[in-house]
Amino acid sequence: MSTQPQYGAQPIGFGPVNFGTANTNRDGSGSIAQIAVGRGPGTRVESVLIKGTVTTTAGMVRIFKKASGLARNTDGTFASYSAPTWRLIAEVAVSAITVGTSTKAFEGEWRPTNGITLADGEQLGVSTHNAEAFNAEALGQHL
Repeated sequence: MSTQPQYGAQPIGFGPVNFGTANTNRDGSGSIAQIAVGRGPGTRVESVLIKGTVTTTAGMVRIFKKASGLARNTDGTFASYSAPTWRLIAEVAVSAITVGTSTKAFEGEWRPTNGITLADGEQLGVSTHNAEAFNAEALGQHL
């Protein structure tokens, strides 16, 4: 752990990524779209913006995190790899909205209280409960 504060060296905007395959699973299986990947020494995600692109029904957009699966030797070389599993970390409720000329599509944001840090190779992903099209973008910075 550093004794000095770390500030973002490079602001980032991952995405936007489009996703729309229905996935009712909360166990990390099914269709999950990757929206961010950490790089060394770390990547800080401050928020995830979600925008519906079609009429939506009541449902959820789920946010998942996946470990890198890499184990390293003390000299930094790769020791082994095990396929990691997506883990549910947040849900954003989607409201039913019929888009039209004067009605904009669903918009939501997930903003973790203290942000979330992704280590080198860790990933952030999203899925939708209902088969409806969304865009998502992760905002933050590389450390």
